[in-house]
Amino acid sequence: MKTVVLGAGALGSIIAGHLARAGEDVTLVARGDRAEYLRQNGSPSTDWPSSTSHVRS
Repeated sequence: MKTVVLGAGALGSIIAGHLARAGEDVTLVARGDRAEYLRQNGSPSTDWPSSTSHVRS
């Protein structure tokens, strides 16, 4: 299943991360400074101590 999450704030990023870890094909939509940050750094995960998911621009 393909899923689109509109908004890459705290909640959207958490939801997209959980879906991606479950094997879903996820597109996380962001704009402005947040989109640029995600292109450069990936999306932080809720896994501890730290995990990063890289995104396509």
